[in-house]
Amino acid sequence: MSTHVIVASAEDLSSRARLRDAAVRLFAERGVAGTSVRDIAEAAGVTAGLITHHFGSKERLKAAVDELMVEVFTAPLTAHSDRSSPTAEAVGEALAQSMAAHPDLRAYLRRSFLENDLASAEVFDRFVGLLRDLLAEMHAAGTLRAALDLDWAPLQVLFLHFGPLLLGPAVERILNIDSYAHDVIRRRSRAHLELLSRGFFSNPSDAPRKFDDPA
Repeated sequence: MSTHVIVASAEDLSSRARLRDAAVRLFAERGVAGTSVRDIAEAAGVTAGLITHHFGSKERLKAAVDELMVEVFTAPLTAHSDRSSPTAEAVGEALAQSMAAHPDLRAYLRRSFLENDLASAEVFDRFVGLLRDLLAEMHAAGTLRAALDLDWAPLQVLFLHFGPLLLGPAVERILNIDSYAHDVIRRRSRAHLELLSRGFFSNPSDAPRKFDDPA
């Protein structure tokens, strides 16, 4: 069983934090529509009236969960936005580790993606914006290929990052692994960096040079 303590602070000892954490777990398991105010209060060990007291409504409680999710999962990118940032491999590992450290939020994000919820769209949009800025700086500094498609590059990075989240059960079945185990994250991060820096082809001349425009 995974732990579900999300933020180690004094506030997390309060009924407000217990309600938020319970909402994360139940939203991930049942969906927002399938989770009642009474369910959340019972899971948190408090009275249902405290949801109104602390949040005003279930919708505002969901907004608080969504805000936390965006903050937690984009923190590795915002923390390394300065010139002294670590290697791309280290940032990639930090992104994966943030997923590993918060399994209930991760499960909620996965469900949000599958249900096309606005919360997942906000996370994705924030990631795209931060990656666009980062890649634009790297491009200006000459560390990226001059011909790199900067419209698609941030999305391609996110395909690699969110793939284990969305396809985790299938990947775990095929490779017999825990997708977010520390050693798996390290190996996956190295493989991603190898792909981004060197590609698949042993000889650059073997790579396709031109694709026909779609009709």
